[in-house]
Amino acid sequence: MLTQDERPHGQVRRIDKVGISTPLLVPSFSSCGFHRVADIYGEMRDKLYGVCLVSASDLASGCIPAGVIKEVNVTIIDSGMYEARKQADGCAAHGLPAASVPWSRDDYFAIAADVDEAANGILVNYDGYEPLEQQIRRAAEDFSHAPHTANDFLLKPESPARLVNVARAANHVDGLAQFDVIGIAAREAGDSLTQRCRTVVTLRDTLDDADINLPVHVFGAITPLEVLTYFFCGADVFDGLNWLRVAFREGSSIPIEETAFEAMKPNLRDFDLCAEAWTANLSVLYRLQVSLQRYASTGDFGELVEEFPPAVRAARIAELAGAVIS
Repeated sequence: MLTQDERPHGQVRRIDKVGISTPLLVPSFSSCGFHRVADIYGEMRDKLYGVCLVSASDLASGCIPAGVIKEVNVTIIDSGMYEARKQADGCAAHGLPAASVPWSRDDYFAIAADVDEAANGILVNYDGYEPLEQQIRRAAEDFSHAPHTANDFLLKPESPARLVNVARAANHVDGLAQFDVIGIAAREAGDSLTQRCRTVVTLRDTLDDADINLPVHVFGAITPLEVLTYFFCGADVFDGLNWLRVAFREGSSIPIEETAFEAMKPNLRDFDLCAEAWTANLSVLYRLQVSLQRYASTGDFGELVEEFPPAVRAARIAELAGAVIS
């Protein structure tokens, strides 16, 4: 039997409350940067492979139809703070008052309480910059408004000027154990790829040392190379908006607008061009999810590399960050 230090960081884990296993790759939708998000969701709805992430604020405003929670097998409902902060930043840049961005914790509570009990929902807490013990306490209160959903605790830095300090999580494992998923935002996990990977490895090790086999969710990481790398570091759930911005290629990506040159389709309407790339991206993400789930069960690295050659580079980077690869 392998000791804990010898076990690979990338494994199959469960979110029992919604009856699914990881790794789980989650296409996200947001009004932030995508003013036609309703059209995008409508175009992609029937092409999703059973999972997506939407914002509570977009549900409240109607940018995303409330029916998504019933239409998709598993729906992660983000807090809405990403959209509120991004819009507030935009207001500040144009000299407008932040008060022009209406979104509050009470608004979030209303959406949380409205999630259908029959739906497979995963609710993310109303995140804020404050001491970790206070983050945990507030998250537990947030989740009490929708006790029938699974929950996803987004671990934040203690101030906007800092990065997330996962080392402190070791002092609060009892509090973390009450949640179903533990999340961190990739952009807050480090200011280099190595540091971000080490943050994921540290969080995974902290949970494993406490015998807490909860999935780790990396917010804002959805391109295949990101997913592969953070998976090898011990992450389990991945989401992001870049599948709407770039077209996936083996080991890289290109701006979606450039696919018009690549495919020699200069007369195709921009939205239709994007829809083709989005559909292709979803196919890649689904294949990668299936491949990672199979690898996590069998440990057959060669098979994974045959299907996704960039796994070699991803594994090397993860190992440099301290991850154990099977």
